[in-house]
Amino acid sequence: MRPKRIFVSYSHKDEALCEELLNHLSSYESRGLITTWRDRAIDAGDEWKKVIEQHLENDDIILLLISSSFLASKFCRQSELRPALKRHQERTATVIPIILRACSWQDEEFANLNALPKDGLAVTSARNTDEAFKEIAEGILRVITSNPQMTHS
Repeated sequence: MRPKRIFVSYSHKDEALCEELLNHLSSYESRGLITTWRDRAIDAGDEWKKVIEQHLENDDIILLLISSSFLASKFCRQSELRPALKRHQERTATVIPIILRACSWQDEEFANLNALPKDGLAVTSARNTDEAFKEIAEGILRVITSNPQMTHS
């Protein structure tokens, strides 16, 4: 079984929280269960928009790291959120909203998707952010292991 490819969509203003999430997912990556990708992995000289589009079109799971900065980003909304939701509707990818910071997201077009952490409580509102990230990582692992045949390419 090949590792599930995970695309991480986030606002650069949330980079530190994105790093924390990736740290919590690193044990799954080292065990060969997943590979994670975000735009910081784009190499010098690459056509960045094409590289992002390729990952959005081919990765198995798309994580939306939700915050007011994400919601305010025209690029996140138009270039990443919309294609991600289209793939989710087509059942060619699984989209998981991750609520990083408290914001008004309950009326957004992805609000019908079950978010992590549970009950849509923002990571930064949790009493212990490590516990919140652990819960997110375990939720992602459940998605992967509940559908081991998940392949979308």
